[in-house]
Amino acid sequence: MRILYLDCDSLRPDHLGCYGYDRETSPSIDRVASEGRLFRNYYVSDAPCLPSRTAFFTGRFGIHTGVVNHSGINADIRHRGQKRGTSTGGAYRTFPMTLSQAGYRTALVSPFPTRHGAWHVLDGFEEWHDTGRSGRERADEVYPHAAEWLQSHATEDDWYLHVNFWDPHTPYDTPLEYGTPFEDDPTPEWPTEERIAEQYESYGPHSAHDLHHGYLTGNGPDDLERTPDEIASRADFGRWIDAYDTGIRYMDEYIGKLFDLLDENGVFEETLIVVSADHGESQGELNVYGDHQAADEATCRIPLLVCGPGVESGVDSSLHYHLDFAPTLADLAVSTHLLRGTDNRSHAPSQTEPTPAVRSSSPDKARGPVSVASAGMTGSFSGHTTMDGRTLRQSNSTISRTIRTRPRIWSMSVPVWSQTGWHCSSSGTADAN
Repeated sequence: MRILYLDCDSLRPDHLGCYGYDRETSPSIDRVASEGRLFRNYYVSDAPCLPSRTAFFTGRFGIHTGVVNHSGINADIRHRGQKRGTSTGGAYRTFPMTLSQAGYRTALVSPFPTRHGAWHVLDGFEEWHDTGRSGRERADEVYPHAAEWLQSHATEDDWYLHVNFWDPHTPYDTPLEYGTPFEDDPTPEWPTEERIAEQYESYGPHSAHDLHHGYLTGNGPDDLERTPDEIASRADFGRWIDAYDTGIRYMDEYIGKLFDLLDENGVFEETLIVVSADHGESQGELNVYGDHQAADEATCRIPLLVCGPGVESGVDSSLHYHLDFAPTLADLAVSTHLLRGTDNRSHAPSQTEPTPAVRSSSPDKARGPVSVASAGMTGSFSGHTTMDGRTLRQSNSTISRTIRTRPRIWSMSVPVWSQTGWHCSSSGTADAN
């Protein structure tokens, strides 16, 4: 099987046409949705970037790998002890290593290992193409690396190419010559002028008053022509969100060019194509703009679109973890589960079987909802958000999880959203073997 995984940093699903956005940001990505499966409730277990991709590639929650932050000891993989053996090809086999051991050619096009010192991400990749700007790359700088690789290998059998795009990530600096494709489109209705005024009187990193996070460093914002220095009005927000959406559209055009290469080589229909992200992006929720620092819906919900051999078209509305997609791909590609002892679980039938409106998924129910916190997080939450951007009332509830593996036991008290607001309900404990 040929697999092209498009990993789009900071991409919110609700800013894609296939998820109902009224701006034409994503015609190429929408092609994947129209020909394959769209997942509505797909969440990262750990956020932001480094914890998320570590969980995906290793198949383990951050509470088990130790990677729950971007810096310090909480950004390093824990020592594994005796079970490690002489390599990580056994009990600690990663998703790329699983494919490599099955005979796949594996390649990564990304600066991510350099950006975050995440050398463990390379485990199992035979080739690594560092695009060189530590996450400041535009799509036109990423595309040549991926295109060259596909020109050389697209018609071969059994390959996995993981391509990392960065355009939806701040600083939203799409080339000015690309223009402003959404300047005549209405600005999303939220946040309102009143809400922006309230946020402007508050403070915090990446808040309306400190978009570019300069107050901690003493540095002013970068000289960025597409974005305002602060959001003090709806007009400022319009400029800001136009810049985010323009980055998505610019990236989407280069994704379309990769699809054209597959078409030219006669393998588009024979390639399993995945479009996803490492996390979402706050755009005013909890007074955070252009960042992904909260354990909320805007940060933790991400897109998942899959098309290709054996994938039934349709919409899946059941709840899935991001880290569960690695064993799902392994099932589809080499008909094998990842090793026992990992935290992830395949949901391959969700790709290959006709989907009802809501699919029952007992492993996900056993592990509990994920929309309010990264896995293993304990704390009090002062507010929650929905993807349409409305900040909800303070719930004063606390979420806690007690986790064991084989079997897993989850105990949690979680806020549940209904049309009348947030209500706190306890799910008790659940056993899953």
